[in-house]
Amino acid sequence: RLHLATHSRGGLVAEVLARVCGRGGDLTAEDLAPFAGAEYAGQRAALQALAARVKAQGITVERVVRVACPARGTLLASRRLDAYLSVLRW
Repeated sequence: RLHLATHSRGGLVAEVLARVCGRGGDLTAEDLAPFAGAEYAGQRAALQALAARVKAQGITVERVVRVACPARGTLLASRRLDAYLSVLRW
């Protein structure tokens, strides 16, 4: 049983873990749909490996506390780095 306290992008990682644990390690085609295509084969395999580990070890997430977590991801990991660089012009 896990209780997670996260900060920043760690909250996104905790959310993925909590969602996989909430399904008991069973992923559906709908869960994998955002990772369709050959370019996401690595991410799909990692998610399936996580699900297998969750199921094999009976991992559950009981609570997640997210502090300063970007709910929609982060600009640093997106193709919008120009938004950060524009601050330097000020």
